[in-house]
Amino acid sequence: MTTRTLRFYALVGFLVFLDQVTKYLAHAYLARDFIVIPNLFRLTLAKNSGAAFSFGTGFSWLFFLLGIIALIFIGWFLPRTTGSIVFLALLQGGIAGNVFDRLFKPPYFGNGEVVDFLNTPLLSGVVFNIADLFILAGVFGTFLFLKGSK
Repeated sequence: MTTRTLRFYALVGFLVFLDQVTKYLAHAYLARDFIVIPNLFRLTLAKNSGAAFSFGTGFSWLFFLLGIIALIFIGWFLPRTTGSIVFLALLQGGIAGNVFDRLFKPPYFGNGEVVDFLNTPLLSGVVFNIADLFILAGVFGTFLFLKGSK
């Protein structure tokens, strides 16, 4: 395994750890909404059986399978790319964090619900988590990187 690959998986591991710690803290301490910035940002505990930003609610098993496929694809793609691994690590870490929830959170094994807790009225009440932000940053970063390399 190359140093580059080790760095990639170390970053992915750190991102998954960060995601799971924030979800644990939200689950343990958010009994009710906590307003951080009035009318702009609050912490709201929610369970999500859909995809990022509560899209596709009720299809947890489908997003679990798509997540597994994406993790395999990124793992396959990593050695074939010469670009920055940071955006791929953000993508991999975010997907892995949510796949972990679907696997180990009730009702378990592929049907679990993702813990969401970040909420802004600017997004019409959508509740999301750190992993969703990692995925979003990874997708946009990869897109910009690929666009810039042409």
